[in-house]
Amino acid sequence: MINKNSPLGKQYEKSRHKREFYKHAEFLAPEKILNLLHKTGLKFKNSRQTLIQTPDKAHEDKKPKKGYNQGGFVVLKAIKI
Repeated sequence: MINKNSPLGKQYEKSRHKREFYKHAEFLAPEKILNLLHKTGLKFKNSRQTLIQTPDKAHEDKKPKKGYNQGGFVVLKAIKI
């Protein structure tokens, strides 16, 4: 997912109406997804994030890191309980 609160998410949101590819997209905060997972009976297990730096420094290290509240691109893993 694209993290709405990250520098990348903010940039995408700002220019969304100009972009054919994601003009209808809804960017969400990871916390909102975690809440939805919980409401639907799924249990959060772990997460990874990348593109933590600002978009102008996107050429720098892109290795995934643990967590979900900084990266522009976030993967959340959940299991059915």
